[in-house]
Amino acid sequence: MFTISPKEPIKGPLTVEGESVVHAEVQGDVTVPRGACLKLQSRVTGDITVKRGGRAVIHDLCAGGILFESTGPRKHRVGAKRLRK
Repeated sequence: MFTISPKEPIKGPLTVEGESVVHAEVQGDVTVPRGACLKLQSRVTGDITVKRGGRAVIHDLCAGGILFESTGPRKHRVGAKRLRK
């Protein structure tokens, strides 16, 4: 397991490898490729892209969208409220 926990924010884009735990804010996009596992403990100012075969556990905010390529090219806004008509 690889742990990233610097005191300063990480300037993105960031691509994780293997099993990674991120404890620092990422200023930019994050990509989780096939075979990688991300455990995110801090916020991301960009998008999070999880490629087919990748896994992500997100415990904080994502200012952009979360794209799961295994389910198709759709952006998922976690925590967004739907407006009822």
